[in-house]
Amino acid sequence: MRKSYDFSNAVQGVHHRQYNQGHSVRLITENESQSNAATVSAGDSQLTELAGRFALISQLTKDGVEVALPVRDRGVDLIAYADLDEQNGQFVACPIQLKVSTGRRFSVDKKYARIANLLLVYVWDVQDAAQSRTYALTYAEACDILARKGFDQTDSWKGKRGEYSISPPGKELLKMMEPFIMKPEGWHKRIVSASQKQKKSA
Repeated sequence: MRKSYDFSNAVQGVHHRQYNQGHSVRLITENESQSNAATVSAGDSQLTELAGRFALISQLTKDGVEVALPVRDRGVDLIAYADLDEQNGQFVACPIQLKVSTGRRFSVDKKYARIANLLLVYVWDVQDAAQSRTYALTYAEACDILARKGFDQTDSWKGKRGEYSISPPGKELLKMMEPFIMKPEGWHKRIVSASQKQKKSA
């Protein structure tokens, strides 16, 4: 037990009456779980991010990609890694910055330029499992879209904070994002390619 856990003021048996009155357990499907989490998350930003995080972790692990959670918050939400022993014996990993929204919001921040090998993962329409889309872009790819739209000339991007955000993104930007739509079976390849791009640029 960690020292940070303090049970000195805990009271035993607070819920025993309700428990003795009866309880039930129902197994729910993965789709129900994602849908319920997304519905609850619509009005709570923390729950919104959790819903997107669990959906992403599910996609990654289905494609054989392992996931680690950083102990400290330094701009990385997840670390996705893959063991490539079958190909060339290399271990590859990509830090992920997760951008989850109940609608559609495209955003980039200059502070992420310092994180090597970073993937910006956007999970849009997280409250609707049927409409939800996940995109994975390197920081350079996100900045390229920013520049092609001319957003890199805005005061918010060129200013002190160096960030840009737009919601909804519009049809043209959506078209630019299409090559980066992710499917569960494409994550392993994406993690590997992002890692290789970083090695070539190093």
